[in-house]
Amino acid sequence: MRKLLFNTFFIALFITAVIAALVFVAPYNPVDLEQAQRIAQWKSEYEKLAYSFALVKLYEGSIIPDKKKGEHISRDDIYKRFQPYFNLETIHPSQYLKYSYRKMNGTKLKAENQFRFDEFVKTKSGVLISVKRNLSLYKDESEPDFYMFIDINGLDKPNKIGRDIFFINIYKYHITPLGAGKSNSKVKMSCSPIGNGLFCSESYLIGGRMQ
Repeated sequence: MRKLLFNTFFIALFITAVIAALVFVAPYNPVDLEQAQRIAQWKSEYEKLAYSFALVKLYEGSIIPDKKKGEHISRDDIYKRFQPYFNLETIHPSQYLKYSYRKMNGTKLKAENQFRFDEFVKTKSGVLISVKRNLSLYKDESEPDFYMFIDINGLDKPNKIGRDIFFINIYKYHITPLGAGKSNSKVKMSCSPIGNGLFCSESYLIGGRMQ
């Protein structure tokens, strides 16, 4: 009888331990798996972009063209310089007419938001790209001249910042992921379910956890 009770207790304890392991240690979540794959893709994409930017700097002398007196460097000027190194393809506006994206927390970007992009090109692999001048009124040398928008899976959903959409700071001679140089607390807050997702571009590259 005592042996039977002991065996029953042992089996119950084993089952409890297994359930605890499944629930608390390694839950299976298809969404987490999909996001892990996107993060891996972003890391790979950033490496390819960094290499392309390095080629631009090597052969052109700088990433952003030099301005002549009174000259304004436009988005088209940037695309023209990048074209030989990024293999960019133009997209007819009708192809992305219904394309829209949101912040990580699900809220929309206002029309005047610096990170709202509305004209796109794509790479041979289908990555959606756009470039926009930094319009900050108080811009200093520590701030980028341009921002680059990257949707790693093109027009396909989820179309959310920090999920499949990331950003790069473009300076005259180098690039950084958006969020680089920001405090850990700001990066974590941004790359959280209640955040805008903007600094996930940096967070995932430095080993930040999925949110």
